[in-house]
Amino acid sequence: MFSHEELEERCKHYISLESTDSNRLSAVLERKLKTVNFKVMPDKSIRFIWRESACGSFAGKYDQRPE
Repeated sequence: MFSHEELEERCKHYISLESTDSNRLSAVLERKLKTVNFKVMPDKSIRFIWRESACGSFAGKYDQRPE
C-alpha cells in the first residue's frame, strides 16, 4: 500500500535528461524555460516534470478512510 505522497510521486510524468554538467543544465532550464519543475536525481540526471500527476483524482478519491 502506498501513501498519498508516494502515489503522487509514482504518477508524475517526466522526461529524464542527462548531462555532463547537471548544474548548468538546471540553470538553463530555469532561465530559458522559466521553470523549476524539475528534480536533480542522485545519479545527476534531471527529471523534467511535464505533468504533475496522472492519477491525482484517483489518489485524492482513495486517500480517505471509509466511514
